[in-house]
Amino acid sequence: MMANRLQGDDAYRYKTCVLMLDEMSIRKHTSWNAHECQPEGFVDVGAGCVDGDMAPVAKNVLVFMLVGIYGAWKLPVGYFLVSDLTRELQQKKLQTCFDKLHENDIECPGVVCDGSYINQGTFSQFGAKFSSTDTCAYFTNPAAPDKRVYLIFDVCHMIKLLRNASAMYKSFVIPGKGTISWHYIAQLQAVQKADGLRAANKLTDDHLHFEQAKMKVCLAVQVFSQSVATSLDFMRSIGQHGFEDSEATADFIRLCDRLFDVLNSRSSQARGSKSALNLGNFGYTSDFLMSAKATLFSLHCPDRQPLHRSKRRLCVVGLCASIDSILAVSYDLLNADVCKYVLTYRFSQDHLELFFNAVWQSLGQNNNPTAAQFVFLSCSAHSCWCRAYFRR
Repeated sequence: MMANRLQGDDAYRYKTCVLMLDEMSIRKHTSWNAHECQPEGFVDVGAGCVDGDMAPVAKNVLVFMLVGIYGAWKLPVGYFLVSDLTRELQQKKLQTCFDKLHENDIECPGVVCDGSYINQGTFSQFGAKFSSTDTCAYFTNPAAPDKRVYLIFDVCHMIKLLRNASAMYKSFVIPGKGTISWHYIAQLQAVQKADGLRAANKLTDDHLHFEQAKMKVCLAVQVFSQSVATSLDFMRSIGQHGFEDSEATADFIRLCDRLFDVLNSRSSQARGSKSALNLGNFGYTSDFLMSAKATLFSLHCPDRQPLHRSKRRLCVVGLCASIDSILAVSYDLLNADVCKYVLTYRFSQDHLELFFNAVWQSLGQNNNPTAAQFVFLSCSAHSCWCRAYFRR
């Protein structure tokens, strides 16, 4: 709608976006739609709902969303009711989506998703690679062979995986630099709890025992925060017992904090590590990201196995792939003068999560809607978003 009212460069800018996809759980429930005279709740992948004794009941919904890189707009463009999603089915639906985007002259330089095995398998079939020694985070656009599509794993999801790996292995070794230990974070909280004072950080027991809240991004981000790194430096500076060799841990936490800020910039007015990517700071930011990438690849588990070759390798491989993809997409957009700056928050799956929240809130915080409820509520949420964003 908006792009059709614009001409020339403005239309091209507003038609440049990233594609996001994710699954949402729904309640297995079937019903009869008397208005349309057809059943509801069965699997529907675009050919209509199938009724029958052997027809599977949908338990998930796969949603596709476009998020504009230039301009404040985001638009759900499709959903499919599925039971057991396969990479072949997802690949077929992505192929259709790329074809539709190409038909409407919409530029899609990137795809954002989480790091599930289904997503890895799907994009491997398109030509991407995610092995520990051979990573290729882009593939040829199936609808436009002369263009590349870069794959971006949701940075928040990758930070949570890195936190999980840190808590599981307890320590990482960076050859020549020292040991990064989860013990120092636990010791810091133990000292704060015993003294009844907090050293200007948000660390609590929930941050250490997060098993029941693995999906909460704040618990992971607040562990890898500048305030925790500064607290460790303070404990070491006053000679607190148990923090003698915590410098490497503090430096790594500080690096993760800055890395998250760079890959999650939200405002063109922000400064420092939270500033938007532009031609003026691109070289400096790129050098930092390449340095952070090298540090991540240098992490070793306690058994001396490189972390990027362990069973928890996705936190490194996915995060480094996202770094390469975001830099590549931003470089192309800035040099093509599509936009003067790039907000890396545009590459966050948070936009799709907010859409899911809008559906849940419509049911009074019911996070387990039926297929019929999702179809009705998603259309309502979609209509509200269109009015809100295209009115600008």
